[in-house]
Amino acid sequence: MDGWDTKRVFEIYGENMRDHICNIPIIHNGPDDQHIWFHNPNSVFSSKSAYSWLILKQGVEDDAKVTLERAAALSRDFQIFNLVEDPLLSRKTMTKAWQKLHQGVLKINFDASVQGKKVFYGLVAKDVDGFVHGGRMGFVDKELLIECVELLAMEESLNFSQLNNWKNLELESDCASLVNASIKGTNT
Repeated sequence: MDGWDTKRVFEIYGENMRDHICNIPIIHNGPDDQHIWFHNPNSVFSSKSAYSWLILKQGVEDDAKVTLERAAALSRDFQIFNLVEDPLLSRKTMTKAWQKLHQGVLKINFDASVQGKKVFYGLVAKDVDGFVHGGRMGFVDKELLIECVELLAMEESLNFSQLNNWKNLELESDCASLVNASIKGTNT
């Protein structure tokens, strides 16, 4: 096939979107297709980057400070790729492997976000089969650093596990400074 399947594009997206999509040129002998999440510097999807993107997409008008913070976050999170030219800098390749939980272990994934003077956190507990055993979310009407909110989410995760009498846990977070501090604490 040497172009868009306009009939199929029309069936899926309708006439208006078909015209927009089919006007996008197809580059032959270009780079291979890749799964890329443009809203993260490492092209990795996370619930936090999706949540941040959706909040930004809503176009809520805020004061200048919040707008400046959002612009700085956009600068960090969004990447624009030129698919016609070779990249000037090579991409870092990293091999990561997902590891299945051991039987009887629950994984609690927790995350947090800051919106102005409110902070939000959430957590989900799953077992080896992906069955959700519970979750919790909350917010605090206080201006805090994101690391403090992530720590609050971790504390809530531990409280939630204690409340449910769960003994074998694995905690997961995307807050590198919290994870690194936890690892250093276990090695001393």
